[in-house]
Amino acid sequence: MTPVELLARLSTLVPPPRYPLVRHRGLFAPSAKRRSAVVRRPDRPDRPERTREEPSVT
Repeated sequence: MTPVELLARLSTLVPPPRYPLVRHRGLFAPSAKRRSAVVRRPDRPDRPERTREEPSVT
């Protein structure tokens, strides 16, 4: 097997970009009625993200 053939075979194992590899069912499904009881809400989106301050050079 040549290196190009190996890469061609390996590339078929890589999923396409943004392809969901995990499918959720039950309470973790996106449309579950009781999902809010078991899934933590993300932080408030209106809060600005923290930026790492550069150390001061003195």
